Amino acid sequence: MNLKYNNRKGLVRYTVSKKYPKYEVFLQNRIMRDQYNVIEERPIVWKITSEKLKVGDWNTQKAETYFAGRHWFAWFTTDIPIQDGSYEFHGLPGLIVKLEDQTQSHRFTLKAVKNISSIPKDVFGANEITVNAKQYSKILKEYEEDPTRNLRQVHPGGAIMITKDGQNSNMKEQEEAINAKMKKDNNIIELVQKD
Repeated sequence: MNLKYNNRKGLVRYTVSKKYPKYEVFLQNRIMRDQYNVIEERPIVWKITSEKLKVGDWNTQKAETYFAGRHWFAWFTTDIPIQDGSYEFHGLPGLIVKLEDQTQSHRFTLKAVKNISSIPKDVFGANEITVNAKQYSKILKEYEEDPTRNLRQVHPGGAIMITKDGQNSNMKEQEEAINAKMKKDNNIIELVQKD
């Protein structure tokens, strides 16, 4: 069974896929025109505490982990015997219904459990480039250092380019827009890059 968390409707532009029963985890993210499928190989090591909390309708127990540069607190319920949770988190003896980092800048809360009749087809299709975490980190770092490099490769000379809506756009304006967008995305979920 495959499960996708598609967060592309809001400000978050990535998708996390999980393949069961082995809990293989993949992060799909677009950098410019390329769609990457990143294989997640970092283990999540949980410390389960004795602390209990009622979260919505569920009786939960607390667990902690350090993952991707953040200290995380998870509240899981054994009432739903699925060892899964939000984002890339999984591996507890029940469903994670609440998850937050120590700074509370990232929070996930389960709102409902529903049966679905079918799983949506892949959002990105066959054009994904599958890479390991180290390759992805290198690609992401190169993009952050020079976000319009690929555009200049597509448009030699770099002075004018055609945008999606058919309008002419100055390469410098495009670079400024991308840099402004990257500055706004200043609360990334993973403080430590994938190694």
